[in-house]
Amino acid sequence: MRNVYRPIVLALCLLTPGILSAQSEAAEDPFASLLFTPEEIKRAHLELLIRIKNILTPGQQEELLRLRELDSEEQNHV
Repeated sequence: MRNVYRPIVLALCLLTPGILSAQSEAAEDPFASLLFTPEEIKRAHLELLIRIKNILTPGQQEELLRLRELDSEEQNHV
């Protein structure tokens, strides 16, 4: 597993009930349930971002939008 995915996988393990539960194929290898395809990782990352956004207060969401706009402006100038 690439290091870039570890925080995402760990966050998913903490936020998703039952993700680490043993399944018939995964019972032999405790880490088999952590091996995701890139598409699954992208989907899980998006779901995690949506969950995080949904728990932000309205003021925090406004700040997030402001920071995104600033980042977008900076990228357009590069």
